Amino acid sequence: MFLIQKPFMYDSNHEAAPEGVISQEVSQDIEKTDEGFLLTVTADEAFLQSPDTVYPVTIDPWIDVFQGEDTFVASGTNYNYHNTDYLFAGNHSAIGKTRSLLKFNLPTVPNGVVTGASLGLYQVGTGNTSQIDLHKLTSSFNATTVNWATQPSYLSTPLDSNKQSAEAYQYFKVTDAVKGWYDNPATNFGVMAKYPDSVEGTAARKSFHSSEWVNPDGSPFGKPKLYIEFRPTELLGLTDYWAYTPDVFQGEGTAVVNVINGNMVYDLALIDVAGLTEAFDLGLTYNSRSNYNTHFGLGWMFNSYESLAANSDQSIIEYRTGGGARYHFAKQQHDDGMTYSSPEGVSMN
Repeated sequence: MFLIQKPFMYDSNHEAAPEGVISQEVSQDIEKTDEGFLLTVTADEAFLQSPDTVYPVTIDPWIDVFQGEDTFVASGTNYNYHNTDYLFAGNHSAIGKTRSLLKFNLPTVPNGVVTGASLGLYQVGTGNTSQIDLHKLTSSFNATTVNWATQPSYLSTPLDSNKQSAEAYQYFKVTDAVKGWYDNPATNFGVMAKYPDSVEGTAARKSFHSSEWVNPDGSPFGKPKLYIEFRPTELLGLTDYWAYTPDVFQGEGTAVVNVINGNMVYDLALIDVAGLTEAFDLGLTYNSRSNYNTHFGLGWMFNSYESLAANSDQSIIEYRTGGGARYHFAKQQHDDGMTYSSPEGVSMN
């Protein structure tokens, strides 16, 4: 399932605007044919023939496949700008005060809780040190119809602020907001990026790539991104970064208690065959707070049960160790490429 958004066009007059002069006067029509469907895009002839238009002109009917929603609104117009490949915040000489709106669908995380979250916007151009405030929205918006008059409400206190001037990602901490959205998904209305009220109508705008922007190398680098860090909910098994009591059994096997949640972990070796690998080191592990039920009994795991599981869109991979510990690897767009991030306290490749 996908959405074909309303098309627009822009010319190559980069002196008038960094992105060129934009026209919303583009229409499209879909007609069913014997071979499928025919999409016809019609551009405004007056714009194309205008002596002020600088060629080449790009006519762009976007096809979005389940990515974040974003747009911006402007005080001097009643336009909707959802199909542009840039976002604005601050004063624009032609269209007035501008604010950007963004919303992300959150990935499903099995047995995980959020430990940190950041939202990244890629700034276009350098030298502008104006402050951007990121505010949590308190009402919904429709990215395809919203304008200045219908913009959503927001909390007056920003989630975070940034004054970066380089052409690179600007990051905003949104941990508390994302935690709240996971606790109550109905409150995930998104965020607004804007200048402080005192300078919003005077300070020159900043520009950012939108989710509609297409990187020439085909990667998503440069698009708005939400970076989320997780840790397991159950805190089962043994790790190098949790604290445990000394062995409470002092007998066969080892039994320790996680001082964070009181989970007792009992490790019992069954077969230990010397070799270059641990492939023949078989054993059982019991976690007192685990609901995992096997034919060995409730809470028991055989170390050969080590497994990987992915959520529906493979944005989260869960690695379950033979001792019951769970680690979540999140697919993230890092500044150096798309990779899976190691979970809190763990370094794995």
